[in-house]
Amino acid sequence: MNSGNINVLRSVAELEALADDWRMLSERFGTPLLDHDWFLCAAQALHHESDLRVVTVRQDGVLTAVAPMAVDQSGRYLANLGTSVLHEPSGWLFASEAALRKLVSGVVDLGKAIVLDRTSSAICDLLPRLARWQAVTIRRQTASSFIVPTNQPWESYCASLSSRTKRKLDAARARAERHGGAVRIVRLAPGPDEVDQALAMLVGVEATGWKSRQGSALASRADLFRFFQLYARRAASKGSLRVSVLWIGDKAAAVELGVVTHGRMWGLKLAYDEQFAACAPAIQLVHSSIKEATALGLSAYEFLGSAESWQERWRPERRGYELTVIYPLSPPALITALQEVTSFFTRGGQRRGRPLPVIA
Repeated sequence: MNSGNINVLRSVAELEALADDWRMLSERFGTPLLDHDWFLCAAQALHHESDLRVVTVRQDGVLTAVAPMAVDQSGRYLANLGTSVLHEPSGWLFASEAALRKLVSGVVDLGKAIVLDRTSSAICDLLPRLARWQAVTIRRQTASSFIVPTNQPWESYCASLSSRTKRKLDAARARAERHGGAVRIVRLAPGPDEVDQALAMLVGVEATGWKSRQGSALASRADLFRFFQLYARRAASKGSLRVSVLWIGDKAAAVELGVVTHGRMWGLKLAYDEQFAACAPAIQLVHSSIKEATALGLSAYEFLGSAESWQERWRPERRGYELTVIYPLSPPALITALQEVTSFFTRGGQRRGRPLPVIA
């Protein structure tokens, strides 16, 4: 579909061809979760190609806005590529408010309800105004994430941690050395041909724990494994992939898959061997990664996923996100809105204390 300078791309090849233009646009956002590689790998591993709806805006031939979306499995919604599976923060890219206004019009014209989950409040604040007279917008808070600033000397940062945290870290390391052997941490920057070996180690460690029993481990999810394999290969080709392994004796007790990009370290996947649970290997490894980010002069260590209580020991800052649903004033979208409201009351949402979302 082509409407002036607004296009809707529906193939992986068209999405792949945007790489250079996308890079120029995404640099201002400073996160790998909005980079071209992230969305391309999501399109390849997590969606049917026929469901792709990547809306782009160009001004004088220059890419100025992108909404990287796909039709969800129900066929009723558009959602950002990968979010329904990865549950990571996401969003749209735009060079200006004027470009975003055109992007909103292009997406609304598709006629389907639009779900933007874990999206920056800065974007969500703009959408109701930009979509006015074209759609009804509903907003609510959703899962936040944590970030640990690493722009101060390591000694000063450690001094700011609670004495309880420091005691537990020291005790965990001592316990590991007593019962398992020497503790050492190995950091790797694998090349593309070494990615599969690194992933095999991560999958093997993850398979010993609760994720395997729950069915959410990479070994149990071919789509997730394929996404991380594709993404890790692309990150490795750019030199940004990092694989950190905490060894206790001769056994890999914890593995972290991450990237160093946009001046920060990002923890993508973390797994630990449950036989070493008493030694808190994952916590030891993350602590070491935060120290490494400081040593490299990076500005922060970013936890991906949702903010969890075990991460609070590092005194992180909280980053908030919103869930925004946009219902265009079209029959399919309004039918979806009616079904959602009916379902809310049928399930007894108010009786269970679930607040109705805010209509903006």
